[in-house]
Amino acid sequence: TDSACVNDCINFESTSTGGPTSYSWSFLGPNVGSPGTSGNAIQTFCFSAPGTYSVQLIVSNSVGSDTIVQTVTVVSSPVASVTPTNDTIVIGSFDTLNVTSNPTWSYSWSPNTNLSCASCSTTTAGPTSNTAYVCTITNSTGCSSTDTAFVFVDITCGEVFVANAFSPNGDKNNDVIHVRGNCLQTVLWIIYDRWGEKVFETTDYTIGWDGTYQGRNMDAAVFFYYLEGKTLDGKEIKKKGNISLIR
Repeated sequence: TDSACVNDCINFESTSTGGPTSYSWSFLGPNVGSPGTSGNAIQTFCFSAPGTYSVQLIVSNSVGSDTIVQTVTVVSSPVASVTPTNDTIVIGSFDTLNVTSNPTWSYSWSPNTNLSCASCSTTTAGPTSNTAYVCTITNSTGCSSTDTAFVFVDITCGEVFVANAFSPNGDKNNDVIHVRGNCLQTVLWIIYDRWGEKVFETTDYTIGWDGTYQGRNMDAAVFFYYLEGKTLDGKEIKKKGNISLIR
């Protein structure tokens, strides 16, 4: 090899011919080191500082010796630093993770599940259980480093409920009625009028009813709803009740 990253350890191997009986290795550079003479054709050296190193090998036998020198350029690795290092979120919510940023670096988050971006310096994590996210950053010369963020998840979901009244009168206050809960995973929510006709249905808990049916405003009345679903902590939901639409 003619290039390496700081803290890389490389095995240098002699492929000399002529039956050498001794090997003398010398490593000269910013952190000068010389493992010295040994009977081994392979020598391991770890580079602890950036710079240009000369790797010298002298091989000898009873007839004489020969020398070869190879140059190795050692470059610094990027320093990964993820923030926050520790954080706690309520299940169903999200945490923003940031790592040291440089436009010439590449990024890889692991595990890459429940992330908004697995190859960005900033990503949003929404795990459903305690997760350690490891980010590896790699610079243009192929040197890399890692750092870890621990996201702890509070799985206390609390109550799932539907309000018993709303007033869709256009004043932007209580105009839409929703299913409420901290960590809904799936829902089926159906609303019927007093004659049993279905006026609203959704499987998306972020979508609420605005008091209309087939494009027209429903009159003030009492409606009946049926709700079933599951929370992120595995709890089954089955509810029914009344909703008063007030004009």
